[in-house]
Amino acid sequence: MKNKDEMRNIGSATIAGTTAPDLAIPFESCLIEGSPDPCMIVIVGASGDLTARKIVPALFNLYLNNGLSDPFLVVGCARTKLSHQAFRDKMKKALKTANILDAQKWQDFSRSLYYQAIDYGELPSFRALAKSLRELNKKQGTGWNRVFYMAIPPSLYKSTAQMLGKAGLSTENEKGNSWARIVVEKPFGRDLDTAIDLDRSLHEHFQEHQIFRIDHYLAKE
Repeated sequence: MKNKDEMRNIGSATIAGTTAPDLAIPFESCLIEGSPDPCMIVIVGASGDLTARKIVPALFNLYLNNGLSDPFLVVGCARTKLSHQAFRDKMKKALKTANILDAQKWQDFSRSLYYQAIDYGELPSFRALAKSLRELNKKQGTGWNRVFYMAIPPSLYKSTAQMLGKAGLSTENEKGNSWARIVVEKPFGRDLDTAIDLDRSLHEHFQEHQIFRIDHYLAKE
């Protein structure tokens, strides 16, 4: 029977000897096949911590590696009142904190960042958002393709999705030349009953192919 020191040495040798071959695959080729459609990414709840720590750093990293569409827009919206420039400054600070800020690339990226304050419980506020998004679409040529990322508390998922639908923001072009997607963060309900209820609510305005459910801790371990 081997002693503890021998077992430790065996374990160390095993770990040290495990390597993966370098396949020399360019990093950019791992992101997406072909060119993504021009689109606008609307972050609902953009004044929160998730946007600053995770979403915008991830988008900026994609931008650095040519993983975003051309053109693209990132539109933040939340209850907090911010100007476009204040939102850009906040995101720049977040990228600096994440240690991925490229000052030269930031200048171009930041031009595609916009912000609009909304009231989650007021339909006129969402209609104003829809009007603003349409104007940005005409200006930037994003093909009226939209991704709505729900970076908000789970208690607001249902009502916010309803407001997006009633404001006409969930509608896709019948000819297929514009699309809309909604991304719902974890948790997707507290249990089976609430998950079913949320799913039914989303389907009142969004079709199944439009709905993306994310649980980024699902395979964490």
